[in-house]
Amino acid sequence: MLFVKQRGGNLDGPALGLPMWINGTSIKDWPLEPIEIVDGVPFAITYQWQAYGAPTRPNQYLLYCMANCEWSDYKFTPKTEQQKKEAMAKIIVSPKWSVPLNKSEKDFFASQLR
Repeated sequence: MLFVKQRGGNLDGPALGLPMWINGTSIKDWPLEPIEIVDGVPFAITYQWQAYGAPTRPNQYLLYCMANCEWSDYKFTPKTEQQKKEAMAKIIVSPKWSVPLNKSEKDFFASQLR
């Protein structure tokens, strides 16, 4: 959310392990993994990670981003409850899902609005 890749560069995510994707999606569907931003509202799009080795320490990842990325120019602003609900409605019907989300998957997104 804070950094974007440099022109012609990469923006590698932190080593957190193997993501447990919602609804059979994959990294190719979510370039900002572990989040998706819809109308300025960030949503987690993985339930959890299976640990493999030691995770990247937060300070190490920040240093990586500062050296290899650019600051995002997106200005996040507080959203109203209605704006959050509208963003959630959009992610629930995203064409990225291979099949419609089930109740627990929809509840996962709804829980993020609280």
